[in-house]
Amino acid sequence: MARGASRAHIADSTLRSYGSFLGLEIWSGTDGFGSPCILSVNRANDTLSDLRCAPHPAELFIDIASFGDDYDGLPGEGLIRFIHRGGTVDAYVHLMPGTD
Repeated sequence: MARGASRAHIADSTLRSYGSFLGLEIWSGTDGFGSPCILSVNRANDTLSDLRCAPHPAELFIDIASFGDDYDGLPGEGLIRFIHRGGTVDAYVHLMPGTD
């Protein structure tokens, strides 16, 4: 996570963890331009899944596509959308039709 944060010029002092969801660890921080950022780390292989930054007042979100058993607890193919809302991150799971 720290490598991904440094790549986006996110100061370590601004990093905040929101915990894990379906095998993804979600973080936020502030980049070198003062914009909020959201990051996701796949804990199964300790890789940065996605990182997005957006200036205020743009909506800050990331979409993580899943295929099969990519993420713990998510059956089949679909999408997990994480939306950063200041002090919280909301998660929405969208499964492809025909998936349990």
